[in-house]
Amino acid sequence: MKVKLKVYFQALILILSISSSAWSSNLSKNEIMLQGFNWESYRQHGGWYNLLLEKVPDMAQTGFTMIWMPPPNHSYDGEGMYPHSRGYIPLEYYNLNTPYGSHSELVFLIKKLNLVGIKAIADTVINHRGKHGGTSENPIIKNPEWGLWAFTGGSGLVGQGNPDTGAKTDFAYDLDHTNPYIMDYLTGWMKWLLDDIGFSGFRFDFAKGFSGKFIGHFLQKLNPYFTVGEYWVDMDWSCYPTICYNQDVHRQSVANWIDSTWKGQVRSEEASTSYDFTTKGILQTAVKRHEFWRLKDSRGKAPGLIGYWPVKSITFIDNHDTGSTQNHWPFGNMEEVMQGYAYILTHPGVPCVFWDHFYDWGLKDKIKNLIKLRKNQNIQSDADLSIVKAESGLYAAYIDGKIAVKLGPNLWTPENSGGWKMYDFGINWAVWVKK
Repeated sequence: MKVKLKVYFQALILILSISSSAWSSNLSKNEIMLQGFNWESYRQHGGWYNLLLEKVPDMAQTGFTMIWMPPPNHSYDGEGMYPHSRGYIPLEYYNLNTPYGSHSELVFLIKKLNLVGIKAIADTVINHRGKHGGTSENPIIKNPEWGLWAFTGGSGLVGQGNPDTGAKTDFAYDLDHTNPYIMDYLTGWMKWLLDDIGFSGFRFDFAKGFSGKFIGHFLQKLNPYFTVGEYWVDMDWSCYPTICYNQDVHRQSVANWIDSTWKGQVRSEEASTSYDFTTKGILQTAVKRHEFWRLKDSRGKAPGLIGYWPVKSITFIDNHDTGSTQNHWPFGNMEEVMQGYAYILTHPGVPCVFWDHFYDWGLKDKIKNLIKLRKNQNIQSDADLSIVKAESGLYAAYIDGKIAVKLGPNLWTPENSGGWKMYDFGINWAVWVKK
């Protein structure tokens, strides 16, 4: 009996240890994501999902392992009160017929993506919800019907629920995540997206709008393969007597948000990933001004999240908000953008390529070649980065001792140049591979 009990408890401990981290244990360190849409994709003649379907073989051949899809459910899109939402003011959760395509077209597309090893990530808007009609004080909200009890008090469009746990919106009703009914409803919906529709994970829109602990709830309940938060907060470009343009506070705020997504456990491997807005801001400023000294922090590491917590860092150059037709915070011209890709596709972190740059800007071959190098050299999200130059006009680094990268107009070649071979280059960037 004692032997049987011992075996039982050992098995129980094993089950508990597996279930507590199952969602992240399968996440590869070799992921490369494509943002599979832009701000105008809903206008695509014949439907965006059908266009993506045509591109599936090309995406797979390029080496993309995940694709960030547009919001899948019915919302204000192109008509009505908010003509520019593109899916970001949800109306009905289980209605997947949108300007991007139909419910059946979405399911078929995801099946084809999964067959070639590309995981579909749903752009999930769970911070707020719109109204079908009525007034701000007496809105009509249906499918399901929710009253003002479902939304936070003190939000832009005021509800009757508990106070908001994050930044408020002024264009929709912020969901009261402290309400158990709301959390159960959202959990059920996201489970349906995973199990029935075929998604593998979620991109959480406007993640600063609610406490990260609620994402921890979804991770625990759903065990998605992958999640990423859009935790976009302002950077501080002011100068102080002894510190100028130091973005450590910004980087720390992103890291703190990641911590908050798994019950506040510091550096938990089960936490969500986040877009590395710190790296984007510093990198594009360095490239535009040739101020490459910005690309090395006081510890000699990369100054963005990749220098602090690279496996949780989703690096990117632009997305549908910063670039596309919105241009809220664009990286720059083609030459500058390619310097950016020479950086993120060789460096630690999980790189995300923007649709416009890959398919519309004529940069496909160069980006594809850098992805091939990353794959062939097995550069992972936690790769070793050794920065050897970070000064005005020049940045140079070695990654895993197998790749050398140079950015900027100044000349530089790897040490022991006979042991390196030029792999690819462009205006103000070059990449070498060790022979």
